[in-house]
Amino acid sequence: MFNAIMPPISVYLGAVLVNKIAEARIHPLKFEDVLPIVIGLWITFVVQRAMGAYIGYGRNLYVRRVELEAERRLLEKASKVDLGHFDNSDWHDRLARAKRDVNWRPAILHGQYSDSPAIL
Repeated sequence: MFNAIMPPISVYLGAVLVNKIAEARIHPLKFEDVLPIVIGLWITFVVQRAMGAYIGYGRNLYVRRVELEAERRLLEKASKVDLGHFDNSDWHDRLARAKRDVNWRPAILHGQYSDSPAIL
């Protein structure tokens, strides 16, 4: 919620700051007049960066959990396969491709459904 509200607040505070600077031609501008706006912009920036880092950390954690679960399932199925399949080059190539795909498919799936709150 805070992450969605920060850009409009920073735009508003930026507009107020620009208006104050533009009014400096007519009325003298003191540092005390600008200080609350600059502090508000700074707080907005800090909150937005912190929330972005927190959301990114959660997203990376989720993707890693899905990746580990997919790898666990793949290895579980590979452990139950008859050993004769490992001599078959076609089957071995498919297993190698599946192991390679485990690393990037969860990230793509999360990217497709990241706007859906039900997945998180």
